[in-house]
Order: sequence, then structure tokens, then C-alpha cells
Amino acid sequence: MKTFKQFIAEARTAESDREFYNRIYRQAKAAGDRFPGLTAAQAGLESGFGTALSGKNNPFGQKASAGQKGTVKATQEVGAGGRYNTAARFQDFDSEEEATRNRVKRWSYKYGDAKDLETAARNLQLPTGSRIPGSDQVSHGVYATDPTYASRIAQIARDYGDPDADSDSKPSDSKPTETPKPIVKQTIQDKAGKGGSVSTNTAYKTKLGGVKATSTRGETGTQVIRANLGAVKTPVKDQKVAGTLGGQKGTIEIKGGQKTFIATKPTPKPK
Repeated sequence: MKTFKQFIAEARTAESDREFYNRIYRQAKAAGDRFPGLTAAQAGLESGFGTALSGKNNPFGQKASAGQKGTVKATQEVGAGGRYNTAARFQDFDSEEEATRNRVKRWSYKYGDAKDLETAARNLQLPTGSRIPGSDQVSHGVYATDPTYASRIAQIARDYGDPDADSDSKPSDSKPTETPKPIVKQTIQDKAGKGGSVSTNTAYKTKLGGVKATSTRGETGTQVIRANLGAVKTPVKDQKVAGTLGGQKGTIEIKGGQKTFIATKPTPKPK
């Protein structure tokens, strides 16, 4: 019989995580969020990309205040002695959209004068009474007790990015073609002795199954494809398992709370 964790792991895919992130991103953007990627990243981290809600229609782990509808669930916090298990009452919402609007309304003031994801994420963690940079307001408290929380959600937001950034106006029947965009480039002479040159140690932006990835070419006749699949909701030991992404067979590596797809395949020989 499958455990609950096994069931959730099988239910989640890179495509479903992406779909969830994009949906929350657009809800937050419509609500006026200056950093909708952070809100979507928080929802993904707090709920396992929608697979483990803390309260009814609550993917953000938002706790209920006195008089609010709520659901009591087990949770994990971080204190002076490290991580510990406890229980809390999480707020219930009538819809996911309502939860997103609540998150934006209650927390976006803490961005202050932040100009980038990292600063905005750190400001969410300003303790009670701290002045919000660029304003006369003070913080009502940290969003989470995990000291790595700000860096984790900023990383997720960077990895997934803006789902509408590349949506140029194109005919509905046309198929967009993706031209690899080099991140860094180095050229060496063709070692086969045929003259010319070949790019090596060059990372190209690409996609696998709708997930952003990088393809790095090396001198050994292979290229390594890496795709960040996001953070792991429940802490697990570092491990590697076989997996498939976008039809490409490879390995899913869980390390440091992050899940990464890695595949290796031959590099086309230079002409």
C-alpha cells in the first residue's frame, strides 16, 4: 500500500508545478503585487505546489487570527533549538483567488523600496517592529521562522520567472521556435583535425516539458542538461532517482532541499 508521501510524489510533475506557479503568479499580479513571483514561490514552497494545502483553499500557510475560519494541522517551525513539530490553526478561504488577494493585501507593504526579488524576500522576514525600508511603516512580524526562507523563495521565483515574459503576439496556428541563447561562451579548435572551431563549456537556455533548463556542452563529446524542479516541501535525505522530463530520460537529484533534473546526451559533432 502506498504511503501519503508516495502518492503526493507521484501526483506531482514538473508540468503541474509550473501550471500551479503560473496560476498563482497571475492571480497575484492581478491583485497589484509588485513581486508576483515571490507570492507564487511562497505558495509553491508552502503547499508543495498545491498538493498539501494548510487550510481550505490556503496554499500560503497563512495562520488564522481570532475569529477567523481555520483548520488545525501539524506543522514545523524553527526556534532557538532548531526545527520542532507543533500544530497551528490555518486560515480557511472560500477560493484560491481570495487567499492570494489576502496574501498580497497583508504582506506586500513589507517590500518597501525593494528593487529586486532578493531584497523583497528579505523584507518579508523583517521581525516585529522593524522599520520597512523606504517607508514609515513597521513590520508586523516575519512570514516564516525558517532562517533560509527568503533565499529559498527568491530562488524559486528566479527559476520559474515571469510566465508571460515570452508571450509575444503570434498567430494561433504557428509553432514558436526556441533559439538557444548562450549564457557564457568559449571557443576551442576542432580536435578532430578538420579545422574550424567548436563551442565548449557553453551553457544554453532551453526547455524540457515546459520547464526552463540549461544545456552545457563540454569537450568530452557530451552535453549536460539541468532543470530546477523547485524545493522539496517535506525535508528528505539527499538522494538520486531515475526520472523523465519532457521525454528526456535522466536523474532527479534531491540535495539541500532542492530537486533538480539532470540528463546527459551526446553533443552533435562540429561540421
